[in-house]
Parts: sequence; C-alpha cells; structure tokens
Amino acid sequence: MTQIWPDVVRAWDELEVPDGWRVAQAATDGILLMPLTAGGEHNVIGGLLTRQFFDAITDDEYFVGWDLPASLPDDGIYVPDLCVAHESRIRWNSRSVPMDVFVVAVEITTPDSAVNDRNRKWRAYARGGIPQYLLVDASDPGGPTVSLFSRPVDGVYQDVVRVPFGERIELAAPLSVVLDTGAFVRPEVG
Repeated sequence: MTQIWPDVVRAWDELEVPDGWRVAQAATDGILLMPLTAGGEHNVIGGLLTRQFFDAITDDEYFVGWDLPASLPDDGIYVPDLCVAHESRIRWNSRSVPMDVFVVAVEITTPDSAVNDRNRKWRAYARGGIPQYLLVDASDPGGPTVSLFSRPVDGVYQDVVRVPFGERIELAAPLSVVLDTGAFVRPEVG
C-alpha cells in the first residue's frame, strides 16, 4: 500500500465535493466517506468544546483546529471534527498532517457517523499514536456519553473514561483541562 499512498493523498487534494457535503475519511482500502455537513447539535457541541480548549491552552505551541486531515500511511486520511495540535509541526502547504502532531482528536457523532467514529476512527487514532481521543456520542445506545480514550500502546488505547452528558471529564497534559459536558445536554423545547 505504501506505493499508492501518494496517489491517495493526491486524489484527496483534487477531490471536488458538492456543496453541503464534506470528506470525512479516505482509506487505502477504497472507503471514502462523504457525509452531509453536520447540523446544529454537532456544531453547538463543537463550539462549546472549542471555547473550553481555548481557555485551557496557555502555550503558543498548540492550536485548536476544525476538520484538519490526519494521515496514517497505509491506512488512509481521517478528519477529526476538532483537534488540538502542535502548530510548529504542521507544514502550511500540506493538505494532511501526520497523526503524531495531534494532542487530542475529537469526534462528535451524528447518526450517520456514530459507527465509524466508535470503531474505525478509534482504531486509526490509536494506531496513529494520538495521545487522547475524545468521543462525544449523543447517539450512544445507553444514552448520550463522552468517552476519553488515552495511552495508545501498540495501536490500542489502554485507558478509557466514560461519563454521561452533564458530568465532567478531565484531559491530561499538555492540555490539562476539565471539560464541562453539562452544556451538551439538549434543552427542552416547549
């Protein structure tokens, strides 16, 4: 697969996506995911997380990004909904970056993305060595949850902390932050 990786990246760069759609993942096994652009709940949660991440970042080395494509050679390109990454390690003229520039990758599930976010992206982010993967899963069958996967070893996250929406969850250094998930609870519409 290494020989075709440059072709996958070039195809990703040249792909024309219709309005209202986005490329969420391109994998060397031929899978290309193009979900509709996410709606209100997804975007509100992303905005709330962004605000909390901005408040926690005290070092100019890190930045918060949306839809930054992460590449894992021989596996594909994955696009976290939100991330915190090392700014100095990103080539500005590159359409994708190695996964090891990420401090945390965040996926906010939608009904269309939930299975992929819980499985394929979880495995890819662990194999890519992303230290923390935050899964905000409003579609969890047991009720809306936030899961923090951490300490990847040999392509598998060793630790997981799961909390229901409304509880707090703590991320580790260098992004030491306690996230308040209470704001993720859907307001009652009367």
